[in-house]
Amino acid sequence: MIQVVSSAASQASSLSRDAGDTYGRPTPIGASLGQWLTAFDSPDARFYEALLVAYGDDRRLIAERAALYKSALTTFSAQFGDTGSIVLVAVPSRINWEGHHVDHQGGHYNSTTHSREMIFAVRKRSDPLVRLANANPDRFDATEFVLSEAPPPGERRHVWNDYVRGAFEAVRRRCSGAELRGADIAVASDIPVGASLSSSHALVLGSALCAIYANELTLDKREAVMLVQEGEWFTGSRTGLGDQASMVFGRRGKLFCSPVVDREGIAPRYVDLPPGYAHLIIDSYTEHQLQGEERLDYNARVFAYRIAFPLVLSAMMEDGASHNLVACTRRLVDIAPDRFSTDVIYRALKRLPEVVSLEGARALFDNAIQKLNLAQVALPVNNFDTLVSTYFGTAPAAVRLPVRGVALYGLAECWRSRLYADLLERGDIVFAGKVIDAGHDGDRVAKLDEKRSGYEPYFCPVTDAVLDELLLRLKDSCEGVRSCAALECQPGAYRASIRELDELVDVCRAAGAISASLTGAGLGGVVTTVIEEGRLALLRERLFDYFEKSEDAEVALVENAACDGRLSSEVACLVKSLRDAKRLTRGQPISFVMDPQQQRALDLSMRELRSSSDGLVRLLPVDYYRHAVTRNVSVAGAGYIPVPN
Repeated sequence: MIQVVSSAASQASSLSRDAGDTYGRPTPIGASLGQWLTAFDSPDARFYEALLVAYGDDRRLIAERAALYKSALTTFSAQFGDTGSIVLVAVPSRINWEGHHVDHQGGHYNSTTHSREMIFAVRKRSDPLVRLANANPDRFDATEFVLSEAPPPGERRHVWNDYVRGAFEAVRRRCSGAELRGADIAVASDIPVGASLSSSHALVLGSALCAIYANELTLDKREAVMLVQEGEWFTGSRTGLGDQASMVFGRRGKLFCSPVVDREGIAPRYVDLPPGYAHLIIDSYTEHQLQGEERLDYNARVFAYRIAFPLVLSAMMEDGASHNLVACTRRLVDIAPDRFSTDVIYRALKRLPEVVSLEGARALFDNAIQKLNLAQVALPVNNFDTLVSTYFGTAPAAVRLPVRGVALYGLAECWRSRLYADLLERGDIVFAGKVIDAGHDGDRVAKLDEKRSGYEPYFCPVTDAVLDELLLRLKDSCEGVRSCAALECQPGAYRASIRELDELVDVCRAAGAISASLTGAGLGGVVTTVIEEGRLALLRERLFDYFEKSEDAEVALVENAACDGRLSSEVACLVKSLRDAKRLTRGQPISFVMDPQQQRALDLSMRELRSSSDGLVRLLPVDYYRHAVTRNVSVAGAGYIPVPN
């Protein structure tokens, strides 16, 4: 619970920004803008030690982080002046290695923090005004709002200040509607937007910590996790708790593993990452944005989980599963091979439709709930209309729910998420990788065709015939055949990937990666992969080959537009020269910088291709040789920066 700070304790004795169980205790204290800038330019021994605690002994990383802090400070100064006491808040991004799309079903979240961060410079105000500035003003305008003027549902614009407003509103609600003071806040971030590194959660969490500081409150860390979800829901996103739990409880150099379905269930477990392997993040240069149709599709998958749960329970009960076990089953994660036999699970799935309309789902759901009620099995949520309102608001009549494929994916991924940390602790990195790969195959939407000459649409079948074959294999006398039918090996069909992510995953696997998968919500963003250090150089070259081939296709689109007269031949030649000049920098330490003529030609080409729907240009503008492949460095969790002396 949020409380007013009564202690005069100082943060000065702590060198760790994420120490303790409560944000705001000890009380965050600030420094002048000049003091902060001096500390980052010329840190004394104590302040440098605080940076070491957060980032480890990597001078390059520390210098990079210091530049981001200074960007937030200089943005603050330019927008709000340099007077008063300023507190700094840091929120790392996160990488989810295993346990995708199941945090809200009780699955374990297996994640690390990542060195890309969002930094907040905040100063208290005495009125309810919140003023915002961003170090990237071209994308995020300076803006302000009054805390008492929350927009009603339906009028949210899904712009960046909505996430800040949502955080302050969540704090206000947890203070029983008390009036809050506002703040002046400047934000600097190097977390890519839409790259599945959870920039929105970082924005909500950091804004909540700004509100806590500005109003002299305290916030239990588990409450902070719940509060961020409430802030995201203010914008219309139906998210789970895994991302913010990783940001709050993550530790430098450790894998965080925990259920994250509710406050009481968060039980951080920390596992060392296996030595000798590189944990990499590969940028696809695609963005996912949970808006419009993408938001509807995403919420439909989560909704399908909620529909599937009572259907599976009812089917297992009819199949003779123990009533006592069924009665104490509360979420998908509880339907697992350590409680129910795998054959019972597969037979229950056969009773679910592969796809169903919203009204068809209503009939199945109500029938299952009635049977469970008659057997005195009570569920936490048993009202269909409540679920519809939660996940869709006013749902379109045409929504289709992929119930069976999502259910199999969810059941298998929940089980995989529970196995992963144990596999790492036992040193079974190979099987841990296979577990991750199976999960991505359940997200897959494209695969190589039979001639391996191109990609074609893919849908992992979850038909009656597939389930019957699995049931037969479970009875096979050969251990190898039985193990292939195990629940953790079944992909299911959640389908949150895109073709570009599937292609990158396949490049990684072909280069010998232990595992490769999308991360986060999918629908764009980055791919994660684990590979032996000795194979890293080969993987980088294979990835560069892939990016070059994709970039060649972009150049071909520009040349086709020139042949059609939609672009000039001069523009096409400049774009081709840009591509060729970039190629000369492969293997070189310095970045390529395009000249102004190439930039103008590229801008014209991108506008034309976008307007004509020929395709998106994603690789020509970027230096993928130096920025596409990043080694994950796990840093300290979110918190207030220790003040310089």
